[in-house]
Amino acid sequence: MMALWLAAQGARAQSPMPPATRSAGPANAAAENTEQFEEQKVAAVRVVSESGEVLSENPAGLAQQAGQSYRSDAVRESLRQLYRSGRYADIRAEAAAGEGGVRLDFVVRQNAYVNSVRVTGLKEPPGEGAALAALQLGLGEIFRERALHDALERLQQTLRDEGFYQAGIAVARKETAATQQMEILVRVVPGHRARIGAVTEQGEAATNGNELLRQARLKPGKEVTEASLDRGAERVRKYLTKRGHLSARVNVRRGEYDAKSNTVPLILDIFAGAKVRVELKGAKISDKKLRKLLPIFQEGAVDEDLLQEGRRNIRDHLESQGYFDLQVRFATSEDTKTGHQVITYTVEQGEQQRLVGIEFAGNKYFSTSLLRERLALQPAGFASRGRFSRKLLESDTESIQQMYVANGFRDAQVQWETL
Repeated sequence: MMALWLAAQGARAQSPMPPATRSAGPANAAAENTEQFEEQKVAAVRVVSESGEVLSENPAGLAQQAGQSYRSDAVRESLRQLYRSGRYADIRAEAAAGEGGVRLDFVVRQNAYVNSVRVTGLKEPPGEGAALAALQLGLGEIFRERALHDALERLQQTLRDEGFYQAGIAVARKETAATQQMEILVRVVPGHRARIGAVTEQGEAATNGNELLRQARLKPGKEVTEASLDRGAERVRKYLTKRGHLSARVNVRRGEYDAKSNTVPLILDIFAGAKVRVELKGAKISDKKLRKLLPIFQEGAVDEDLLQEGRRNIRDHLESQGYFDLQVRFATSEDTKTGHQVITYTVEQGEQQRLVGIEFAGNKYFSTSLLRERLALQPAGFASRGRFSRKLLESDTESIQQMYVANGFRDAQVQWETL
């Protein structure tokens, strides 16, 4: 019968919770300078800016409230509460005698939030997108000088990566106090892009070093960019891969920059690895086709997963040729004479067959014609053995089962059988 938590971090960043004695400042100052007011009645509690603007009067929720007796511990807790709000970069408490009692002011410097970031003066690469990505200054985040300093360091490194070793960076800030927004403008003076100096190779090349340098196409005098160095390394890796060194690894390393000549030497670190030879027994597949079927050639690596994928690809290819009962195995060994790694795929093909038909049973809710429309499998026709492989069969089985599930038959089972 073919009854065939992720917690979203959406809130803006907050200032870290201050310790009980916040620096030498707020909490200690409140305790040291206001002991004379201990247990006196508090007439008013205000939050004011450093310029004297009253931002809030008698704010609810603070530990120290107007009408209560003045307590140093309550003032310290109020300072912590204000810090935890994330709205202020600095806070201190000031108390003074006034009409009706003590007036307690929390003098604050409000946080500014990054509203816009622009970078000018670039010579691509890097472009503005890459520069902004290096800065990592997110819109809506609290502006911090330390974060800006680190951002500029990252941008400087990105410029060096692209050959601008002598680039200058200047930053301008524009804060709008009324909206607590900070606009940041970064001006770059890139200077001249460095050029390639001497190019050498080292490591286990297993072939002529001069030829590898030629393949890299990293000639002295050419401009240095991250992409050009990556392309050079990839050219050498592909060159080695085509010659059987599937585990080849190539890295372009920069030497010490020479500011006087504005050049940087390059060293190609090359590990060729053992040469890999692939043998196929029990079936005939052209070398060109076999290289397409085996991912070790595309990936330039040899591991269990890639070898298994190659085995499945060989099986699917031969099944499409009518060998439905075949078995494919692989084994690895070392040629002691040459030191080559040998990968052998062994095929037991069986007889070549034809897919003569596809029948359904138990499909009383969906017509056979409707089910056939979902099949990638094709029965044999004139001059054709049909289209069949285990991969196609499993895909068609899954497709039909999903159709039943989507229509409310959650426990539906679809199985196949060859006759």
